[in-house]
Amino acid sequence: LKNGMLFVDNIHLISQDKRSIIYDFITLQSKENFILIFSSGKNVDVEFEKNYFDSMPVIIDFPDLEERSLDERFEIIKDTLKNEAKKID
Repeated sequence: LKNGMLFVDNIHLISQDKRSIIYDFITLQSKENFILIFSSGKNVDVEFEKNYFDSMPVIIDFPDLEERSLDERFEIIKDTLKNEAKKID
């Protein structure tokens, strides 16, 4: 994984022993140049032990779409359509 990237979708579906392997990898390879990206449809604060988060330098938490205001949802749609229009031009 040196100089690479690994994306793990739905990390909450991975068994605890496999997550422990990933955690060990993160802590043992901290000087290597790699990027790990995890996604989860669950509240990871509840699903994971705190030590997993302590080893991650950046955590980005996006609220569910239902938790966003109507104005914010329209803004997301507008921005998405603008970006797609730029790709067409």
